[in-house]
Amino acid sequence: MLAFTAAMAMVASPSVGTGSFSSLADSFIANKGQWDPQARFMARSKGANLWVTDDGYAIDFSRVSDGRKQGHVVRVRLEGAKNAKVEGTERLPGVVNFYHGKVKAERVSRYSEARATNAVPGVDARYYFEAGRPRYDLVVRPGANPADIQLNYDGAKDLRVGADGVLRYETALGTVEERGLYVFQNIAGRQVRVDARVKVNAEGKVTFAVGAYDRTKSLVIDPIVWSTYAGGSSPDAARKVAIDPSTGGIVVLGNSSSDDFPTTTGAYDESSEGTSQDVTVSRYSPDGTTLQFSTYYGGTGTDTGTSLLVTNAGNVIFGGTTNSNDLPRTGGQIVTGYKGGTDGFLSSIDVTGGVLRTGSYIGGTSDDSVSGIALDGGQIFVVGTTASSNFPVAGGGTGERTGIQRTKLAGTDAFFMKVNVNTGALTFSTFMGSSGADTGVDVQPLGGGRAAVLGTTAGTNLLNTWSAKPGFQKTSGGGIDSWLVGVTADGLQIDFRTYIGGSGTDTATALAGDSTGVVVVGNTASSNFPVGNGYNSTYRNPSAFVTKFSLTGGTYEYSFLYGTQRVGIGNTYADDVTIDSTGGPVLVGTTDSAFLGYVGDGAITKIKGALDTYIARFSAVGKQRWYGTYLGGSLDDSNAGVAIDGEGNAYIASSTNSIDFPVTPSVPQSSYSVVPEGTLTKFSLPVTATSFEVKSGLDAPYKQRFTFVLDGAAYANSPIALTQNNTSDLDLPDTVNVVRGARQQLFYANVPALFEDLPYDITATFAGKSFNVTGLIAAPDITAPVLAMSSAIGGTTINGTVGLAMASALRTPIALRVVDESGSPVAGATLSTAIVQPNQASTAFKFYTAPVATDTVVRIEGAKGVMSDPFTIFAAKPLSLTASRDSITGPASVTVTLRLTGKAPVGGAVVSLSSSDASATVPATVTVPAGTTAVNFVVTVTKPAADTNVVISATANSVTVQDSFLNKA
Repeated sequence: MLAFTAAMAMVASPSVGTGSFSSLADSFIANKGQWDPQARFMARSKGANLWVTDDGYAIDFSRVSDGRKQGHVVRVRLEGAKNAKVEGTERLPGVVNFYHGKVKAERVSRYSEARATNAVPGVDARYYFEAGRPRYDLVVRPGANPADIQLNYDGAKDLRVGADGVLRYETALGTVEERGLYVFQNIAGRQVRVDARVKVNAEGKVTFAVGAYDRTKSLVIDPIVWSTYAGGSSPDAARKVAIDPSTGGIVVLGNSSSDDFPTTTGAYDESSEGTSQDVTVSRYSPDGTTLQFSTYYGGTGTDTGTSLLVTNAGNVIFGGTTNSNDLPRTGGQIVTGYKGGTDGFLSSIDVTGGVLRTGSYIGGTSDDSVSGIALDGGQIFVVGTTASSNFPVAGGGTGERTGIQRTKLAGTDAFFMKVNVNTGALTFSTFMGSSGADTGVDVQPLGGGRAAVLGTTAGTNLLNTWSAKPGFQKTSGGGIDSWLVGVTADGLQIDFRTYIGGSGTDTATALAGDSTGVVVVGNTASSNFPVGNGYNSTYRNPSAFVTKFSLTGGTYEYSFLYGTQRVGIGNTYADDVTIDSTGGPVLVGTTDSAFLGYVGDGAITKIKGALDTYIARFSAVGKQRWYGTYLGGSLDDSNAGVAIDGEGNAYIASSTNSIDFPVTPSVPQSSYSVVPEGTLTKFSLPVTATSFEVKSGLDAPYKQRFTFVLDGAAYANSPIALTQNNTSDLDLPDTVNVVRGARQQLFYANVPALFEDLPYDITATFAGKSFNVTGLIAAPDITAPVLAMSSAIGGTTINGTVGLAMASALRTPIALRVVDESGSPVAGATLSTAIVQPNQASTAFKFYTAPVATDTVVRIEGAKGVMSDPFTIFAAKPLSLTASRDSITGPASVTVTLRLTGKAPVGGAVVSLSSSDASATVPATVTVPAGTTAVNFVVTVTKPAADTNVVISATANSVTVQDSFLNKA
């Protein structure tokens, strides 16, 4: 089954009004005689009525301007539509009554969608709403051809498809767009993309072009896998996202001012604690359809979540900032209670979302905040900012104020601490700062209990007592700089220390890492920000930066800028980063630049609002951008957090002011309540095939090389299916695997010894996308084979030589076979393998002359019909007869041995026998068994009247041999 889906959205007329029936929006109302009988259902959306008919649909756009109502109708008809069965599905509560003059229709049902079965033969149509916008699917069943679908857009002007793949047309009220197609299939739990695009043909009809796909499985088409709002009737935000290893669920940390934020029964706290802002923790099912748990967390003040992690057991640990003096707490307090101003906090709930496991304030009597947390075995690393001189600093195992920095130096310092994951008890804590304003931003484990701590500073003497430690940038670049510091497992020393920045303002925002190093992202306004070995080194306007450090922090492996591709146009900001399964960074952030650029299958190519979220995936070495897309609605979208799974699905938590943020059906919240609203989006960042190439000429030893190229590094070892479309002797595997992290895969087909040029026709399929290559492998030019003799008895071995017309650098096998004068193969005659070694002209071979029944003339045939001189294989002939007795007195018997000149052929050698006297009787024939040279037979002797000399004769192939004995009377 194949499904096409597209959205119908007014993009150029923001003043379109809502009209009447506003309470019935996003539903399909059945026609019981209150409307024209051509309409089966009517759905009301903002500024338009959608009428579902037997052969398609019609959209009646309208708006009120200067007190006058304006309208425009576009009717979309399926070419060849007939006998469709149109019905509503998913009936909604309540009924509608219509009374207008003599028209009366009562108790009319409403539905969430309408379906037209067999709208055209083999094709169904489905009509529904997504985020308040009407959408349609065309579902192509097995046996139907999607290329046959044609849509007529009556009333649409300037129908066209742009370079971004979006179908657009003009109306009296403005431009309407139907979002470009995105196609994938769910196969074995993985999303497999399929190429598809919309076209307008020469007759002005809309058609679809679809690449190769599995026609036995359903096909889903949409650029976003799933997306949902997350909020209530007051401002809300989604800040961080993580994947639960125990359930595969998607955990979102956010903030809500709503007293009706969606929570679940049995959650830790189902209701808001105050009139201000609370933290929210929610977990969604992997498919986005179910809110598995959702809870508030907070006190009566303002509580803000900033950092999130999920343990292997599914427990959710989160940190943030609060001014609530009644924040929920448990035993094992880092500090005993609220100290004043704003405090940081560190808390956790269990995998069910119903139990508070740990909860503690973090801070002193001034303002404090938690900004980053990370898990390292049984310990949690915590990073934040403090203005409190009495911030809890401890370490060295004694509880004394020891560590890297014992006292606060200036207005605000960063802090770094280690906390027991189960009890919440403090292991150690230290200040990290300078004489300027400092902040702690994020933290990443380095292994063995070590940690990389990220922050910002306005000072020039950050941790100056440790200035001799390794670091690529020893001093501040000026203004505000970022910094990265490595801390030993005991929290008492520094491994490395480096500034990150140029002469302007450079503020880090997030940190991620793996076993190869750590990646710092942030924002720079420095035209001399340190860059090298990366995707882009040109500063055009304030940009995001991405810098990877080794685990020792002494040097960076790459550093690049990500932002507008036009000087002075648009600013780009980094919000968060994660590392994919190949070691490459996935960056999310916010941009107002329309010139960020895009790349990748299904990427959203244009900015929609003044400020959009973006997603960008880069190679492990930082040089290539594998994927780049916008994400957002017509207003501002910002403050994104990101997580990524092993299959390349990015999960984006963000905040939006857009009522048309792209959400999908069947999610917990498909409509907005009030802006700003939190959002959670699963966005596939696929790796697709771009080419299938074959090398000209062969590789050593004697192989054809093929190269399959992807548009990004593979997330996992992934199969390429290979099919030979013709009968070929090419030794090609059925499947080869692209290795995780590789962008291309080389593989070889062994080439046999060739008599003739070998054609090939091969299809390679990766993730639903197929490429075909054809070609011809030339048989080598050879010299005529030469045998050491011109004849021999069958069954003997003859030496021979054969060569190339021109020496080759390859180890070249030579195809040889034995043929008779008619060109037919000679049974039993064999040749040894003939291989000419690199840079040699010829090679030796051996010819085994199989026994033949009759003398046979043969030749050795090589590539392209090259023949040796004739060679005669002689049949084995009688050689001798030997009687076992010289004389005998009958009656008796005599054994006679017959010997041949060579081995008997297949089926044996039949020899005729005769006796010279009737007193000695012999068989008419005797057969020498195949592969042997002798046989015995018996002569039966009777008593003669007188002594008689008996002669026994054996004849074959015109040769007779004899022996005699005396038969005595």
